[in-house]
Amino acid sequence: MNKHKTLKQNAKKFRIITAKSPNSPAADSFRKAAISLDLILDSKSQVIQICSAVPGDGKTTVLLNMAISLAEANKKVLLIDMNFEHPCLHRAFNKENNQDLIEYLTNDTLTLEEIVKPSGYKNIDFICSGYAFEKPSTVISLDKTRETIKMLRKHYDVILIDERAMLSGADTLYISKLCDGAIFVISRKHTAKKYARQAVEELNKNGVNILGCIFTEADKYAK
Repeated sequence: MNKHKTLKQNAKKFRIITAKSPNSPAADSFRKAAISLDLILDSKSQVIQICSAVPGDGKTTVLLNMAISLAEANKKVLLIDMNFEHPCLHRAFNKENNQDLIEYLTNDTLTLEEIVKPSGYKNIDFICSGYAFEKPSTVISLDKTRETIKMLRKHYDVILIDERAMLSGADTLYISKLCDGAIFVISRKHTAKKYARQAVEELNKNGVNILGCIFTEADKYAK
């Protein structure tokens, strides 16, 4: 199958509006969010986790659209899949979930260059997570993980990290130690207020720098 055709199909499946419908109001909203993020990014604030309270809030959709918006602004972007429970970035780019982060961090069989893959979109590379891992915190907290992020900072303007939902496990808090800030995603139709509040309180309690909040599935006329 033609590579560009496959990317277009995946753009629809993963709601990558910035690629599928670049002139739409939704795509424009992501560009505005990317501009806002770009204004606060610098060499000391470039690794951002995209988090949400519960599964289905749309954080992966937000991550993909933010990445394309930043790449359109000539930023070199890296996406890292740290959702070790339900990894999906590789499917968005029609790639195999191998030569991955878990294998790199737990073995000496791969180099960093081997696990960084082109996404098919200009200025965007990604690292897939690998197989489902029962205790991801043991990998996230490795010294090698911190050193890997430190090395990657030198090669990218922005690094966006995907992860599982906060209330599904403690991954977010471990990942926050690798990041400069977080973008919190809330689905207006899907996220219960009590769960969103609980997640934000947890972020604040642990000193996570919340850079902003993005609402998904928001009614145009919602107040």
